[in-house]
Amino acid sequence: LQSTEMNKNKDSKKGGFKLCGKSEDKNERVNEAASQIFVAIEDDSGGHVKLRSLIACLRLSGLDDKEGLHFVGLVFGLLDLDMSGALDIKEFVAFCAVSIALQDIHHRIARFADFVDDNDNSFVDLDEIDLALEYLGEDHLSPSDREALASLMGGNEDEEFSVLELTNLITVDRITSLVKDYHMTNT
Repeated sequence: LQSTEMNKNKDSKKGGFKLCGKSEDKNERVNEAASQIFVAIEDDSGGHVKLRSLIACLRLSGLDDKEGLHFVGLVFGLLDLDMSGALDIKEFVAFCAVSIALQDIHHRIARFADFVDDNDNSFVDLDEIDLALEYLGEDHLSPSDREALASLMGGNEDEEFSVLELTNLITVDRITSLVKDYHMTNT
């Protein structure tokens, strides 16, 4: 496990892994590292890793951030194709690939949300989002997009939304999209 962790850290310095990646070498390294980790934490249940075992391993390694573990559970559940409560080797490798991509996704979304928050109060409103889109040369949010976003954020179109909540909402949407793409290419 130690060498796997060192390889993972070394690889992450070279750039983010893309699930639909451009580099076959990166895909191979992720697949190899994920397979080694899988063998190390595999349950006695015959070729599967359960969520509780994965979280216990992460906590034992010092990775016990509540938000991070929430995303672990979310991605785990999305990739558990047979709804067994455990991941087989193929699902676990996909879990690792999505987890690596998640770091980049969350970072980029957080940077955009900070850009949108023009008054630095950690809240954004739909008008600030429209101003940022306009600055980037994009169309403003459509009325239906404004309504849908406000609904997802649990408010109305005139309210401000927490940058953290907005970042997490978009991150979850991107995770779901990545998992759907994975399912489409691997089923």
